[in-house]
Amino acid sequence: MIYELLPAEHRIRDAELGHPLRALLEPIEAEYQRLRSGIDGRYADLFVETCSAEVLPLIGALLAVDDGGVVARGSVANAVRVRRAEGTAAGLARAVRDATGWAAHVVESLPLLASTQHVNYRRPAAVRTPDVRDPDRGGPSFRSVAVRGPYRPDHVQVHVHRIEAQPACGLRPGAVSDRPWAWTFDPAGRDRQLYVRADPPIPLDHRTLRRLARAGELDTALRIVLQDGPVAMARVRSADLGTWVRPADDTVAVDPVRGRFALGSAVTKLGGIRVDVAFGGAGDIGAGPGEHRALLAAADAPLPTSPEWQFVVADGRTLTDAVSAWDARAGTAPGTTGVIRILDSVTQPGPVAFTAAAGEHLIVVAADGACPYVDGGVTVTGDVVLAGLRVRGAVAVSDKGAPSLVLVGCTVGGVTVGATRTRLHRCVTSALSVPAGVRCALSISESVVQSSGIDAPAADVVLDAVTLFGSLSARTLTATDSILLEPPNLGGPGTLSHSYAPPGGGTLRRAHCRPEGDPSAVPRFASTAPDDPAFGQLSPVCPDSIARGARDGEEMGAYRFLRRPAGLDHLRAQFDRHLRLGLTADVTFAT
Repeated sequence: MIYELLPAEHRIRDAELGHPLRALLEPIEAEYQRLRSGIDGRYADLFVETCSAEVLPLIGALLAVDDGGVVARGSVANAVRVRRAEGTAAGLARAVRDATGWAAHVVESLPLLASTQHVNYRRPAAVRTPDVRDPDRGGPSFRSVAVRGPYRPDHVQVHVHRIEAQPACGLRPGAVSDRPWAWTFDPAGRDRQLYVRADPPIPLDHRTLRRLARAGELDTALRIVLQDGPVAMARVRSADLGTWVRPADDTVAVDPVRGRFALGSAVTKLGGIRVDVAFGGAGDIGAGPGEHRALLAAADAPLPTSPEWQFVVADGRTLTDAVSAWDARAGTAPGTTGVIRILDSVTQPGPVAFTAAAGEHLIVVAADGACPYVDGGVTVTGDVVLAGLRVRGAVAVSDKGAPSLVLVGCTVGGVTVGATRTRLHRCVTSALSVPAGVRCALSISESVVQSSGIDAPAADVVLDAVTLFGSLSARTLTATDSILLEPPNLGGPGTLSHSYAPPGGGTLRRAHCRPEGDPSAVPRFASTAPDDPAFGQLSPVCPDSIARGARDGEEMGAYRFLRRPAGLDHLRAQFDRHLRLGLTADVTFAT
């Protein structure tokens, strides 16, 4: 910076002499940048939004924020506003959101109790007979006072929602081949329940869809755009499409539970459909509208700020066009780093082949918030990184050259590894296979591998916070904070640390693992169905030896990064500060 402040004629003369002046100013420039960095850091530490992690507790102490020894940035930032609402259900819900980031719904038991009322404290709404003719307007169902359980006058229930609504805008829905008027909201043709983008997020069922339609708020849940424009909310009706039935008018029948919709017989333009919906998800794992740039940095594959070549897939330009442009460039600009950015969630035709020659590096990344779907398989040759893609088929790695594959935030039908180095981070895959005799390094972190398992008899496998539902065969294994539902089959040494695996595994060495003499300490999952939003998520009734068995006291498996045990402890620390005197509270998982 100091050198650039010099007059241009001095810099030109300095360049003619071999830059002696710039060499003289470089030590001064380094000291200036160190001083400038310290001043900027001190200024940033004055604000809770930008201060460092070391300064955050100091700012929290000024506001008397001490949540059980852990200070969250949201708790400090909103301390004054939350303190004004202390003692109320809304204040407790806001405190939980700020402290943990979880959506919470707080229910006070007293208004739901049907009991003999004091004449000075009448509660006209707490009647004994609710209106059963219209459940949407009839209010809550009242209960009798229980000596035990949540329904007590001095009790509140904190319902935590672990499933979040992940929006997907501009999706091309999946068509049912034999019925051109029948569609699934999921591009892959799977039945997936829709979610309402609300706080807290709720699954969209038939009753909720009708209620939103009556209130004119259906756009918070779904939007269907045909060739002639968006479908009016008045034309959308709820229907059970377990058996496909086409409406006889211009309406659109929607089954939110199955994630299906059917166009009426009066709708003639059946192509070019786009939908804006939200699906449920347990976290930023697999393909979804996540922060793909941050995931690339976490996987040690950062996105270059100034790539030598890049192509943007948007506005009608497809992934196939990007591959053609990249291949055509190979003869004119070899040895470059290329980036293909996908800005929307439009379905991309497949199969697709990505090729990077020796010395080249190709990154294919979906923009933050986009979730593109590749309708086919993917073939990779050379040094390639894929981020944020949902692939219907398998990702096959060619053994030509010195291949290296990195998958980040992807959901794929399988991976066939021929690469010398393969890395998966925050991915969901049905299987991983390495041909017999192929020696390679396979590293997987914070990912879910479905029941087909890992078949890599000659590979060196490293697992870090992985949930493996199928079998595993490898030459060597190093697993940490992982869950293996079957004993591994190893040809060489193996190490299992702070993980779970059934007894067996031959030469497998275990350290701080489960079970250790306790056959009941087995993982319990909220769901084992791949299409379920809670797939691979540990159940609330999972034993603590699994739910808190990782190295840092967090849960084992793919969702370790969510740090739910620490979040639960942090949540319960809010009760002493935000509950009125005499009240008790319990935490339950709504999803």
